[in-house]
Amino acid sequence: MKEKRMMHSFPWTPPHLKKGRFGFPLANRVDDRKVLFRVTSRDLDMGRELYFVNDSEETLPRVSAEDGGFTSWDEGVISAWTEAGKGYHYRDVRPGEAVKVAEFDDYYDLDYVLAVAVTLTSPSRGTLTLSTPLEKGGVRECVLLYDSGEVGKGCSLSRESDCTD
Repeated sequence: MKEKRMMHSFPWTPPHLKKGRFGFPLANRVDDRKVLFRVTSRDLDMGRELYFVNDSEETLPRVSAEDGGFTSWDEGVISAWTEAGKGYHYRDVRPGEAVKVAEFDDYYDLDYVLAVAVTLTSPSRGTLTLSTPLEKGGVRECVLLYDSGEVGKGCSLSRESDCTD
């Protein structure tokens, strides 16, 4: 799994909070919560790469990610998870930096229900594991954590240790 880093490649555009008639956004109603961590994807020829974006104001000493999920067939389920110790591992992920945390194939992964778990160490928040929601073919984009401590829709958070200050 080849690691990749990019600076300021995925600018954040807050979504509209509510939709009016016929699905059009209501004027001046954007989500103004501060996003700390999120994932977003970049399309490739036959798939896409998923990136973890550090929108916080601190350098993260450690970021690692594992992906997995399942597919069902007839009367059974096939599980597919990254082997322990494999996956993506990064040190010193700077503010505004995006790091690759998964890669999805548009043919082979289409029938799988997939999620990504990102474990990070933050000087002010401690060690956290943030998981994306399970989605068929893998998640394309979601907010993992806001500065208020709220997790994004369908995401989960587990705290492994308190802050390191």
